[in-house]
Order: sequence, then structure tokens, then C-alpha cells
Amino acid sequence: MRTKPGAGSKPVELPAWMWTVAFTKHRYVPGAWRAALQSLNTRLRSRPVRLPAGFSHSPRDSSKSAGKAELARQKRRLDRLAHAKARLPATWEALGYEFPTPVAVRLHLRRRDKGKFWLFLADSKGPLAYLERSADFAAGVVQHEYMVRNPKRSGEGKGLADRAMVNASVVYPAIGIHRVELAAGLSGGSAIWPRLGFCPSNVQAWSALRKVIQANYLKLPPAVEPSFALLHGRSLGSAIQAILADDDPAAIFEVVSLDDDSRVRHALGLQHPLSGLLLVGGHWRGHLDLQGLGGARLRDFAQGRGFTVPVV
Repeated sequence: MRTKPGAGSKPVELPAWMWTVAFTKHRYVPGAWRAALQSLNTRLRSRPVRLPAGFSHSPRDSSKSAGKAELARQKRRLDRLAHAKARLPATWEALGYEFPTPVAVRLHLRRRDKGKFWLFLADSKGPLAYLERSADFAAGVVQHEYMVRNPKRSGEGKGLADRAMVNASVVYPAIGIHRVELAAGLSGGSAIWPRLGFCPSNVQAWSALRKVIQANYLKLPPAVEPSFALLHGRSLGSAIQAILADDDPAAIFEVVSLDDDSRVRHALGLQHPLSGLLLVGGHWRGHLDLQGLGGARLRDFAQGRGFTVPVV
């Protein structure tokens, strides 16, 4: 069953921090900028923005409404997309399947079948998060730019990224997208995205990540190695060295599979999965091939966690 926010649904009301720089505490933001950015966020946060629930066309600024001329242009560009389902609002609204409501999905198309789309999430308590994507429909590639959570509700958004990827695994092929790209490393993403089917985009990115894995392996608590041998019947050190010797970036999935049933984690009371301890601190360009191994792993993840999927 598909969620249909549709016409007449409650508008999504979001504070203006949705359109400000969200990474004020990230290490890539120069320290000298942080106070000014935080001040800007605080001032703008008091200005609410109302968006229509469900699918809507957007100008370049996703917080604004499209005028008549821009709306007509956006509709023409939508009608020219190659895949028929990409022209249907219901397909886009399926990106919001099983999220709290209201949900707003906004699409801005540029020339040559390129564009951006946004997913704005809220519930009865107010805004939760928003996600921004850039798409090249002709090439079948989408770039996941970022996901911004409401800083006042940071502890309430568990599982949003997982649900977004599960929905995308169905919607993206329907609109002609077969490859997803992102930068892994923000907010622990290096340890999160591989379990959803992402691997480093090239050998260079994988080589840099292998150094991180090696360093993290040497920093594991002493009890991990013997516990792994006892519970899995093999040497963790040998398994790590085999992974590090493999030049195929898809070898990252072997890291995720080392203790995928969490036997070592539960036995030792570790705060994070073993794969998370090995991958934390990595910063790499990654991709997910929806038609390949990554897509299969994403679908297995959804099935294993009991996710239902939208119908498009």
C-alpha cells in the first residue's frame, strides 16, 4: 500500500534552518566560521516556511512557490522525462512511504534532464528532517547531497535514513535511476552506508579506507580477537588481512559481514558493531549500483529488517 499525501493534506511547516548550513559542528567547517553560521541559523530559525504536502514543483529555491511561468516550465520538463513513471506525482510521493506525515516532495528540473529534489519530513510535533538530492536522469545517476535533522529533535529521527534508502530502492529504478553516489563520512556515515549497499567509488578511495581499517583494527579492545575466534571459529586478524589485500572496493562488504549477527558485540557489550569500529573515521566517495551487488545487499537489508516497500 502506498502513502499518498496528496492534495488537501496538512501543509508541512518548517523553520528556516532547513535552508541554512547545517554542518556548523563538522570538522570540515573552519572554526572561524562556526559562530557566524550558528548565529545565522538561530536568527533564521524563527521564520517558518510552509510547503504543500505531497508532490509539488519547485523553483531553484525549494522554500518558495513556483510562479505561473516557472510552474508551466517545470511541467513541460517533467513531461519530457524518458521514463513514464517519472512523470507521475504518485511515483515521487512514494519516496515518503511509511514516514510520519505530513511529507513534502519537491522537484526542480533543469535543462538536459538534470535537476534536484527534496524530501521534507515532519509529524504532529513539527519538522523532523529534510533530504536533498541532485539527479542526472539522462545518465541514470543521483547524488545524495545530505540529510539535515532538526537539531531540537536529534534523538527522534532513528531509522529515517534506512527508510529513505529502502523507498529509493523501489522508486529510483522506476524513474530511471540505477546509480546512487554520496560522500561517506559525515555523522559516522563511513560505518553506516556499507550496510545499505554502498562501497568506495574507485580503487583510490578504497586504498585510503583500507588504511583506516588497519589503524582501527590495531585499536580494538584486546578481548575482541579471542572472542571473535571463539564465536566465529576463525582468526579475526587473518580475516582483516584478507580484506586489506583485496583491491576490489566491494571487499568493504566483507567488513560488514565479519560479525553481522552481532555475536561478538553482544558477548562483550560493545557500544557499536564490529564493522562500525573498523570503519569509523573514514571519509570516502561511495556509490550504490542498484542493478548490482549493492542493490542486492540493500534489498536483503530491507527484507532482513522487515521493511515493507512502496508499490509504484
